[in-house]
Amino acid sequence: MFAFRKANLDDSEKLTNLAVESESHWNRTEDFLEKFRELYKITNEAINQNLVFIISIDNKMIGFYNVSFSNEIKSLEHFFLHPDYIGMGFGKELWKHMIKKCRENHIKKIQILADPHAKDFYINMGAKYVGESPSKFSSNSTVPELLYEFKGSDREQLGGI
Repeated sequence: MFAFRKANLDDSEKLTNLAVESESHWNRTEDFLEKFRELYKITNEAINQNLVFIISIDNKMIGFYNVSFSNEIKSLEHFFLHPDYIGMGFGKELWKHMIKKCRENHIKKIQILADPHAKDFYINMGAKYVGESPSKFSSNSTVPELLYEFKGSDREQLGGI
């Protein structure tokens, strides 16, 4: 059985490690993963100020998300699963939990700058592709930009997933 909990300050390093491990699922180079660790580090500030929740099985962290409140349009900064749990339905459960928490916090829409490998997942969850944005990794490349807007009830919006 899986469970959710709010991240605490003791989790920052473990969450960063989980994000790097998840990203390694896509056969990234060591150089890429080192830069990724620097750019996507989970800080104590993020844990204190954002919606950061963990999904676990038997007290083992298997994934997490981080919705940032720092801009007028809220953004999904992190959404990662351990590679052993990708494709098993836990991403959908994590997404549904995120939607519930966003609604509780009166968030109307979230921006997602996605890894190209994750674009279809977000579209399947109801996000709309809106274009490309500059990549944090290279000035020569872009990443998919998506927008998820909260409409209707959870039951209506999540009925298909």
